[in-house]
Order: sequence, then C-alpha cells, then structure tokens
Amino acid sequence: MRKVTIVGLGPGNADLLTLGAVKAMQNTSCLLLRTGRHPTVEELERLGLSFLTYDEVYETESTFDAVYQTIVLDVLRRAEAVDVVYAVPGSPVVA
Repeated sequence: MRKVTIVGLGPGNADLLTLGAVKAMQNTSCLLLRTGRHPTVEELERLGLSFLTYDEVYETESTFDAVYQTIVLDVLRRAEAVDVVYAVPGSPVVA
C-alpha cells in the first residue's frame, strides 16, 4: 500500500486553498476529487492539474453509505500502485 493524502478544497473560494493542499495536488500522479462540482475545481484546471472525480458514483449508487464505500474501495485500490491525493470539499478534518 502506498500513501493516501487527503486534502481539502476549502469552502469555495480558490484563494482559501492551503499552500500544502496545492503542493500535494501538484506533486501527485493520481489526483482524485470527491466531486468536480466545486468552485475551486476551476482553479485546479487553470493550474493544469489532471484529476478524476467520483461524480458518477453519486448518480449510480442508491445511498450515501454505498457512495462512500465505493469511493473508499477505489482510492485504496489505486493506492496499491501509486501515492494518491484525495481532495474533498471543505476541510478533511471537519465532518
């Protein structure tokens, strides 16, 4: 198992991203976003970052428990081969 780093995309304004979060997202070959439906994502695109989102999981699973279980399993599967940065809306230490 490789390393999984969880970072926050902040409350919505890209100016509120932490420097640590930006560096982590810039220095990974596997950037995963819980959702691409966040105002900060536009800034990530401007920075030229490549990422995958889990938006389709929200549309295919019937409960939030199923959504989060599917996401966790995929993040862990990917982390078997490479270090992963998983970005969530807000802060990863709140809720």
